Amino acid sequence: MIIFLKYVLKSMMEKKGRFALLLTVISLSTGLFLGSQTAIESALDGMVKNQLEAFENKTIVVSSTVPNRWIDESEMDTSSLTNITSEIYLAGLTSPSKDLEDQSYTLRGRDREDIEKLKLIEGHHTDIQDEKVMISQRTSTENDLSIGSEIEVLLNGEKKIFTVGAIAKNESLFYSDTKDAFTIVIDDEYLHEELGISHNVMMAEAKDGDVEQAIKAFNDANDGFEAEVLYDEEYFKESLGMITSIFTAMFIFVAMISIIIIYNSVKLMVLERLNVVGTFLSQGATHGRITFIFLLESICYGFFGGLIGVAIGYGINVLVNYIASPIAAYGVFDIPPLSFDMVVMGLVFAVVITAVSFLIPVLRVRKESVKTTLLNEPALEKEEPRWKFITGMVLFILATIISFTDLPSGVMSASMLFLFIGFSMAYPTIIRFVGTFLFNKGKNQLGTFAIAMQNVATSKVLRSNITLLAIGMTVLVLVNSIGTSLNDLITEAYTGLNYDVVIAYTFDNISPKHEEIQEKIENSGFVEVDGSIRLQEITTNVKVDDINYTVQALDSTEQLRDFYEYLRWDSSDFDEIFQKFEETENGFILPKSYLEAIDAEIGDTVEFDFGTEIVAMKLLGIYDNRLMNPMIFMKISQLPESIQAFGSRTFYYQTSLTQEEAKAGLEELLENFNVSISTKEIDTENNLVGMAMMIDMVNLFAIMTAVIGSFGILSNIIMSFLQRKRNFALYQSLGMTKGQLRKMFTFESLAIALSGFLLGIPLSLVTIQLVENLMVVIVGLEFDVSVHFQYYIILLIGVGCVMLVASLPSFWNTRKIDTVKELKYE
Repeated sequence: MIIFLKYVLKSMMEKKGRFALLLTVISLSTGLFLGSQTAIESALDGMVKNQLEAFENKTIVVSSTVPNRWIDESEMDTSSLTNITSEIYLAGLTSPSKDLEDQSYTLRGRDREDIEKLKLIEGHHTDIQDEKVMISQRTSTENDLSIGSEIEVLLNGEKKIFTVGAIAKNESLFYSDTKDAFTIVIDDEYLHEELGISHNVMMAEAKDGDVEQAIKAFNDANDGFEAEVLYDEEYFKESLGMITSIFTAMFIFVAMISIIIIYNSVKLMVLERLNVVGTFLSQGATHGRITFIFLLESICYGFFGGLIGVAIGYGINVLVNYIASPIAAYGVFDIPPLSFDMVVMGLVFAVVITAVSFLIPVLRVRKESVKTTLLNEPALEKEEPRWKFITGMVLFILATIISFTDLPSGVMSASMLFLFIGFSMAYPTIIRFVGTFLFNKGKNQLGTFAIAMQNVATSKVLRSNITLLAIGMTVLVLVNSIGTSLNDLITEAYTGLNYDVVIAYTFDNISPKHEEIQEKIENSGFVEVDGSIRLQEITTNVKVDDINYTVQALDSTEQLRDFYEYLRWDSSDFDEIFQKFEETENGFILPKSYLEAIDAEIGDTVEFDFGTEIVAMKLLGIYDNRLMNPMIFMKISQLPESIQAFGSRTFYYQTSLTQEEAKAGLEELLENFNVSISTKEIDTENNLVGMAMMIDMVNLFAIMTAVIGSFGILSNIIMSFLQRKRNFALYQSLGMTKGQLRKMFTFESLAIALSGFLLGIPLSLVTIQLVENLMVVIVGLEFDVSVHFQYYIILLIGVGCVMLVASLPSFWNTRKIDTVKELKYE
């Protein structure tokens, strides 16, 4: 065993270029596999950690379901809870100060015992009383605040000036602080005396560790209070769903290309060692022993490539966590541990794909005689069987038909596999037919071009470059099309929302002022009221069968159709739906994305659990939410009174001024209210920036695919040259000059580039259609992926250049062909 291992390691290092190529391909494939499978889950864990850290690792939050009722543990049955902390929690506060006017604050009133648990770096716990407050070190540094600095905050419509009395470490309550959104800790007695309020939030953990059971037990035992999970993990999973699907799809493409490259490199390796294999066989070695040696080599490649791949995968893991962390800019993001399971998964994956790639060409050696292997003369390649072409075309056509249907995700995913298997099986026969036809018709007129076409038609190694080019082209077209389509669609989506300015009013849980705010806005002259879009809405959550859904409650149902023009209400079916929506007391419109989970048909009654009460409503219609977040539309009047009284409002208006002018005027008008004001232009830009980050990550996969594919093409051309050296010598003996030989190489490269390009067009178009439908059935994201056909011209030039550059080593090696040596037969 040791002898074989030494031989294998020595053989691996004989061709350092190929050794580096294989390690690169194996490690990148393994890294992308681990990244696509584990990074998103780790990012989700990081998001959850941010939530838990900010609430001191509590998992349950309790709030009152009755307006103006405060939290009092003595009035509750808390037997299912432990580690309880109550506080006055006021979020979304703003500052009238010009220096801090873009910031928002969360004011957390704590009793003396809880304040003293916070770790300080400056000041004393006893200083936190009256108007003296505690901030974090990050807040102090980012906003140039120190002990004694003043912070002006709007509280219940009044300006309150607080003084920094202590600075705490960036942990616990302050873990998620940023420059623009941070936490202020204050003595709860001060807020009680100044505002007449008491604790409005209680946080706790499950006593027995079962969060769902603890919540149920608390809610069953207490009226007027509701316990909920402190963070919604399902929401984070849903928000990362599209990224996960795209990463997985990109990995599949990279894996296919990697296996092709490894397979072709191993074919080259086996070809070079045929005489060694023949020597082993002539000395009594069995085919099983030969296979064992090659498999041992594959395990070594897989092990070394897997180790590097684990490092790459872990790096992708860390990068995704960094991007997903809202406070990564401050160096605060979760660094996932390098788990033993991740190492094992990476090594197993690398060894398996390498062993499979080795096994196929190695097993073919069994078909060669000892004489053939000893003289390094492999049998000529046979013509592709007809059944293979027919099967491939059937699979390709089947996948194409499925791509235009709305079938379950499993069928759609399988059709993607059918597509590429069918393509790989069918196109060699097409290339062989076209190449042979051109050779037979033009061998007397076209000369070296006809010979080049015949070579492409009959060489599996050269044809494998067509596979790499077609798949690589498909990946690049797919990424380009999705990226441009998402940008176009986001722009279209906001263009289809008929508003200019949006004002969001976050309640501070003290006294609602939305009617006063609305009156000021509509009397200001900064927005249009008569004859224009004016919409007020409340966004809240509702439960159906213990699953949370988003509700958008509106005060003007007749404006809904004009405001959300993006949702394509122009179908005549919606005329009747909107008429019923206006006339029905308790009715709702359901997004298509929720239809499968909320199993109901039009006319059915659904019970919505708002926390404070359960309301039965009738399903009036279903709409396609397309790219927009799914929302259940209903009227504000249908919401429970507690939500109507304290639900945060959003106001949408059009303006005859510029959006910037209207925003500036409204900010000055509403300076004493806790509101945030934006414009459609700002919202559109922010969403495009967020989408660009995801597209950049997908582009990284595409670039890796192109790089790996280029390595594979180079390897294939070198292998083809070595396989055909005897043929080249024969050409020279018949009078072909080295110049003509190089011209033949050039024609081969151009023929492969053109073939890969032409075959890649239908492959990419069907793939795009499949991905489009997959995003609908898996992610619930429905949009048209538009193909920019001018991009194909760029790709045609690109693949031509790649083939010509990859052919340069063969140009150079033509100088070394020894006609006598290659043609002699012993």
